[in-house]
Amino acid sequence: MVYLNRDILNEICEKLILNGNQNAIYNFAFSGKESLKALKWKFSTITHLELCDDCYKIGWDKPLMTFHLHSPNIHTEKFMEFIGGNVKSLHFDTCNTIYLKILDNVMYSKKLDTISLGKNCHPDDVVELLSFFYESIKHFKAIEFMMFKKFKKVLNLDSLTIMEHPGSLFCTHFVKICGTPSTLIVQQKSSRNVPEWQSLDSITRRHKNIGPFVTSVKNLTIDDTAIHGLTDEHNSIDYHSTIELMKTFSSIQNLNFKVN
Repeated sequence: MVYLNRDILNEICEKLILNGNQNAIYNFAFSGKESLKALKWKFSTITHLELCDDCYKIGWDKPLMTFHLHSPNIHTEKFMEFIGGNVKSLHFDTCNTIYLKILDNVMYSKKLDTISLGKNCHPDDVVELLSFFYESIKHFKAIEFMMFKKFKKVLNLDSLTIMEHPGSLFCTHFVKICGTPSTLIVQQKSSRNVPEWQSLDSITRRHKNIGPFVTSVKNLTIDDTAIHGLTDEHNSIDYHSTIELMKTFSSIQNLNFKVN
């Protein structure tokens, strides 16, 4: 192929990824040494990675392109060895061993500071990941608290996002491994359309052995699908519960509600 300078090749690679055309990327990558080298380098700059059972997603700060596994036309595993060297944010939601090479790259680079774990992870994989990155992880998002019962270390978090019933946070070993995050985000899809966060203050009062976790939280965000604002008398932001919540999280400086 005609030789192009690095800036042009970089621009082409970025546009191909942004367009999300797997065939185009594959054809460009293996059309010549320079194009393959350029694509390798571009893939190595990826900072956001999501690993799922049937696909993986890549991007910078957020997912921009999805590579589907088992595609009849594209051998997406050929690109995996290029990814991971600069990944700072990882969403892991699979037991698929096809991603071992990517995970090896992520672990070798030691740049990961944000991780979220889905329901499809194996608990042993969760423990291994957290054990390797527990010193560097600053932002953590978790769904299934019982998944972490074998993990014995303490994370040094800046922010924690939970997606299980908030009451479960204080009923399990999970709260003990979370350290003292200054930001807590509760994302809830409440059953029966009732805001479950309102029971959070009473639950924390019943469980006295939760250590410094509660008093460390300065920023609390409640993102509950059952909250419908001040006009809904049944599912509005309850004044009394809000006051009690602020008493429970005694160091709180910012309390935010996302209204649906």
